[in-house]
Amino acid sequence: LTLIIFLILVILPRKHNRKEKYPNYYLDIKDLSKQDLKDAIKRYSEDDDMILEQIKINAEICMKKHKCLKLGIIFFIPFIIFVIVNNFV
Repeated sequence: LTLIIFLILVILPRKHNRKEKYPNYYLDIKDLSKQDLKDAIKRYSEDDDMILEQIKINAEICMKKHKCLKLGIIFFIPFIIFVIVNNFV
């Protein structure tokens, strides 16, 4: 059960709770009109701080997903050993 939970956490999308809209975040993009998206992309490309903040957010998301993936693999190994032992003993 723990194995399944960790592997599900790897594929679940992470959602942010920030008020600011990001032109490279899928949940924000779907709410923007074409013109608002153009304006946001223009501001995004001119604003180094926004780009750096988005890189940091993406790194945090990747770190959480990587941690869950590692734990999933750690729990998967004993599961495979258990299945092999029970099938051949």
